[in-house]
Amino acid sequence: MLGLVDTEVKYEQKNGKGTAHRRHTEFSNSSGNNGALSGLIMLKGSLVHFDVEKRALTVSWSGLYLYDEEKEPVELADQSNPNSTWYTYGIEIYRDISSTPYLATYIWYEDNKTYNEWSYQIDNVTAKPIGVIGEHSWDSFETDITFTQRRPKNAWLQPSLGYPLDQWQGQIVFLANNRWASNLFNKTGGAIMDVAGVQLADSTLNWRFTYEYEDRCNPADNQIDWNTADIDTLPPNCHLVVDF
Repeated sequence: MLGLVDTEVKYEQKNGKGTAHRRHTEFSNSSGNNGALSGLIMLKGSLVHFDVEKRALTVSWSGLYLYDEEKEPVELADQSNPNSTWYTYGIEIYRDISSTPYLATYIWYEDNKTYNEWSYQIDNVTAKPIGVIGEHSWDSFETDITFTQRRPKNAWLQPSLGYPLDQWQGQIVFLANNRWASNLFNKTGGAIMDVAGVQLADSTLNWRFTYEYEDRCNPADNQIDWNTADIDTLPPNCHLVVDF
């Protein structure tokens, strides 16, 4: 039993670093409003529990910050680490919705002038965030991800019931909103920002999870740098898709 647990832990550690990949590798800016650094925001998922009866995976998520694409990401909002950054009002996290571009108008507090720039807003303004990260290093939130059989409509290709032959799939979509900028724009969920990827850690006994993510804010088929003055440079929507 101890050998199995040790094997699973090593598998999950390798899987969390190696299986997922960012399909668009350009290093883009995503700096905090404190202006300390410019890098990439990511999510770190810790596997908590897999409910076999409900086919639901519970994951605890926290923030990561990638300040240099050649380095490993560090804990987001760790103010003791000079390579981290933080957000004064935090980053709101939404799930299973998307966003659309809109023209934001705001007054900049330093010069009291009015500016316009293209941004993204959640496509369902009645949605509530499921968590806030980026304010403190200990910020986290949990999600339950429901799984279904990988090929439920084909009786011949459907996996046999019973461990270890079960094969299941699930998906979750994340959006991140900069609360400080959203307040500046006076738009609920109106400052959607890029979440560049995920890392998974820990293990669940008897179950192995692989995952893949796609950063729709920087899709592989869009090689144009964002220009907030030109809507034609922005993808049609901005969110992160994670497939298990």
